[in-house]
Amino acid sequence: MLALQYEEKGNATIAIMVVTIFLAKRQESNEKDATRV
Repeated sequence: MLALQYEEKGNATIAIMVVTIFLAKRQESNEKDATRV
């Protein structure tokens, strides 16, 4: 049971990291588009 909880916590951490990276990349491309216009 403890291992399962730990795994879920780890997956949530990975998910948060992926979302954070995705948003950062999107923000980057938005800034590039803004400077191009």
